[in-house]
Order: sequence, then structure tokens, then C-alpha cells
Amino acid sequence: MTEQKRYKELYKNIIFEKGKPFNHWEITALLETYGLRDIDAKNEYNSENLFELAKKLEVFIEHFDYDEKPISVEEIIPIVPRITKNYIKGLAFALPMLIQITATIFIGYSLWSSTEISVADATGIAIGSFTALMVTGGIAQIIGRQGIYYIKVEQHMLAAKIIKKLYIFGFKIIFFVAILLSVTHLLFGFFPLDMYLLAISFYIMLSVLYLSFSIYYALEDFIDIVSFTLGGVILVFVLYRLLEFELVISQIIGLGILNIIIYIYSNIKLNKLEQFNPEAEDAILPKTVVLFHTLLPFFLYGFFYFSFLVADRYIAWSADYENNPYIIWFNINYELGLDWALISLVFMVGVTEVSISEVLIRINRATKDYKYNEVDSYNKMIINYINKFNIVFLIVAVIVVFLSFFIIYYLSIIFNNESLSNMLIEPIPTLFGVASLAYLFLVKALMNVLLIFSFSRERYATTAIFYGVIVNVLTGLILSRLLGYEYTVIGLLAGAVVFWYFSNKGLKKIINNLDYYYYSAYF
Repeated sequence: MTEQKRYKELYKNIIFEKGKPFNHWEITALLETYGLRDIDAKNEYNSENLFELAKKLEVFIEHFDYDEKPISVEEIIPIVPRITKNYIKGLAFALPMLIQITATIFIGYSLWSSTEISVADATGIAIGSFTALMVTGGIAQIIGRQGIYYIKVEQHMLAAKIIKKLYIFGFKIIFFVAILLSVTHLLFGFFPLDMYLLAISFYIMLSVLYLSFSIYYALEDFIDIVSFTLGGVILVFVLYRLLEFELVISQIIGLGILNIIIYIYSNIKLNKLEQFNPEAEDAILPKTVVLFHTLLPFFLYGFFYFSFLVADRYIAWSADYENNPYIIWFNINYELGLDWALISLVFMVGVTEVSISEVLIRINRATKDYKYNEVDSYNKMIINYINKFNIVFLIVAVIVVFLSFFIIYYLSIIFNNESLSNMLIEPIPTLFGVASLAYLFLVKALMNVLLIFSFSRERYATTAIFYGVIVNVLTGLILSRLLGYEYTVIGLLAGAVVFWYFSNKGLKKIINNLDYYYYSAYF
């Protein structure tokens, strides 16, 4: 290859998907972001430094065919189909939760919840399931993030390898915590042995399930997640109703079978991903400890987020400690009110994917439409769009909350269902109302966090959710002990408001200096 052809090939590589550079100064910057150094320019391209090499490449600026591609593939999709697609995609994250709630309300049980078991069993199962969420939340967050990142940059082998690596690391965390819990039980014995065994069984089964689901989130196989959840409910139904196993045994067996199926299927998918284009990729990965350290902010965010979601349950269930037989005792009324509000949360969560997509599309378009000396107008336009989107979200959220209430209300009348009618007895409706308001702030905070993550400022998100957890716990503890268990939900609301406030503060800092944060996020 002649020297001129080598220069042309290098120029082609550095401007790939970058567009037409303005002059040799911009070409120098592109060479640096491509990974070249002065010594590389001297040894490989016979130039004294990158500046001299850039001047040699400058001749190609006006003699090269540039592909004008949209920054995002989604930009070319019409707005209505795009919003519909992204809403369904966002909804898919929460659909398994909706399936569990719906099945419990209408048939009395699901994969890991039930209205047909004793309060002692319900307490054990709930402790196991909520602990599983807290333990796996962080590792699931980084599996999803790293997997999606490598797939988006078309490093499929690395995506498969890093998912497997983090999955094994997650397994170690799950069983390390299980050992700690067992030692704690042996030393202090907060619960009877049968109750503890139930809790630890569901903790392990559900931890593995949540961890496995994170693989499908990384691969964006949302249909598989929904299908597995539905299949699990059907499996429990067959074991319980047709084969006449005890309900709790049916759930444990069902979760065990489901975990095996998901594990086998996920390995098949990851192996296919690993072989997608192996000859074009470098498969070297850092050690797990180093990898975990670099992803620690995302791990902490996942841990704090899921801790936020379940903290009020533990507080409310332990509020009546003088009358409870054990330190934590399942509170049916509180759980019904919060589960009812979760229906609102599910349908509000769908908006988060729409928000991140629409805002980023407009940011990307604006970078092409605005000149370098129009930074203030550029920032103002994005701020105005976000404000308009917030108004739309508020309207949608209010509609969703009212629909969630009236659907249960009218279904209880139409079907004369005792379980549904019981949900209309105070304090359940009040708990539903306050929790729905809390989830409105929570979803708005999540929308802020998604944008914050997009600009690689994860510290803002981790700080915001940390403050939210602290306020949630402290407010809930104080009010529940002074006024009663039902006031725990005020802690949830206060924590959600704090989470929203600090995430909004971080996002405003980014948006007000969007030109800087947009550029620095990618270099």
C-alpha cells in the first residue's frame, strides 16, 4: 500500500460516523480520539507529530464522500410509532411485576406471592424476595449497562464474555450473603427455623431469577422476560391446582424449574452472541475486581435504588413491634395499598424510555442545527423541550393514577370480588394515593437519572438516590413509631421527593452547560 493510500485509509477511519472536519486542527483532535500519539505519527506515518500528520490529511477534506447518517437510527422513525415502540419497551421493564400483582389479585397467587398462605409464610417469602432485590440490584444494574454498551458498539464477543463474568460474580455475591444470613440466624435466631428456611429458599431462588433476568435486559429480549414470568405463573398453577402440591412447595419447585430453563436458554443466547463476529474483536477483559471497581457507582446506584423500593415495607412491618410475634411481621393492609400503587408505577415507568429517546434525539439534532456561537440558544431550546415533556408526563401520570383506582373500584363492583372489595377499606385507598404520588416523583427522578447516565455523570444519580434512601428510612421510622405503621408511606413520599430534587439539580447542571457535557461524555 502506497503512503498516500495509507493516509486516505487513516482519514476514512478517523472520520467514520463523525462527518466532515472543518480544518487540520479538528483532524488533530480526531487523530487523538482515534488513539494515536506523536510517536505513532512518527513511527507509522513518517510525520514529526500529530499536527504535521493532520496537515497531510487535510487535503482529503474536500475530496471525500461523506455519509450523512442520522446520529441515532431512531431519528428516521416517525414520531408516533417511535413513541409507541419506546413506551412498550419501557413498560417491558415493569411488566413482570404487573403480572405478579395481577395474578395475585385475581387468582390469589403468583410465582412468589399469595393471599392463600399464613402470615408467617407470607413474612418469610416477603423477606426473601425483598432481600433478593437488594442484593442483586447492583450487579443486575452493571450487567445490563455493560452488556448493552458492548452490543451497541458491536463488540458482541466482549458483550457475551463480560455478561458471563459479571453473572458468575453475582452468583458469588448471592451465596456469600446467604452464608452471612445463615450465620446471623444461628447466632441470634430472630425467626423460627421453618420461617428462616422459607425466607432463605425464596431469597436464593429469586436472586438467581433476578440475576438471570438482567442478562435478558442486557440483550433487550423483553418478550422473553414476560414469557418466562407468565410461564412461571402457569407452572405454579399446574403444580398447585392440577398436581395438588402445597402452594409454597409449588412456588419453590416452579422457581427452581424456571431458573434452570432460563439459565440454559441464556447460555445458548450468549454463546451465539460470542460467535457473532469473533474474528473482528479483541476478547481481552480486565480482572473482575478491576472491572467491578470501575463500575462501582452503577453498582451502588442499583443497590440504593432497590433498597429505596423495599425499605418502607420493612419499616411498616416492624412498626407494631410490641404486638408482633417477631421483629418483622407481614402487614396485609400496607402491602395491599402499596401493591395497588405499583400498578400506577408500572404504567408510568413506560414513559421513562420515551423521555430518554425523545430528549436525546433533539439534543443530537440540535448539535447539527446550531452553530458554535449559538450555545445559549441551543441550551435554551433543550430546556424548553424538557419542560414541555414534564408537563405531558404529569398529565399522563395523573390519568394513570385515576385509572388504576377506578379500575379496581369498578371491578370490585362488577365481579363482587371479596379481595378487591377489601382493597377499598381504609387505610388501603389512602396508602394507594400517597404511594402513587411517591411513585410519580420516583419515575420523574428515574427520567432524570437516565439522562444523567447518558452524559456519564453517574455520581449525580448515585448521590440523589442515596439521599432519597436516607430520608425515606429516617422519616418512615420516626412517623411509623410515633403515629402508626400507615404513616411509613410518608417516608416513601419524602424520599421520592428528595430523590427527584437532587437528580433534577444534577440534570439542570448538565443541561445548563449542555455543550460541554455533551462533548465530554464521549471523549
